[in-house]
Amino acid sequence: MTRMRAIIAQRMLESVHTSPHAYTVYKVDMTRIAQLRERQRGAFEQANGVKLTYMPFIAVAAIEALKKFPIVNASLLNNNIQYHPHIDLGIAVALEWA
Repeated sequence: MTRMRAIIAQRMLESVHTSPHAYTVYKVDMTRIAQLRERQRGAFEQANGVKLTYMPFIAVAAIEALKKFPIVNASLLNNNIQYHPHIDLGIAVALEWA
């Protein structure tokens, strides 16, 4: 295992111990997002040099949800719930060299 992967594994374990985890599944109609993405794909790729995926749309939706329901933006600190005033969104990506 590379050093990067070992650190990622360690951070994932730390996350399990510091933040309560909840899972749920919802069906979401992405038709309008798919249409918008299709219209913007070419211009976005030309301007940025990368393909437009669904991830930016999902990230914005997650941020908007945290703004609407800030009580979810919390973690445990010394057996107390700590509510965070800022939204910090991290997204893991696969790297070809890792």
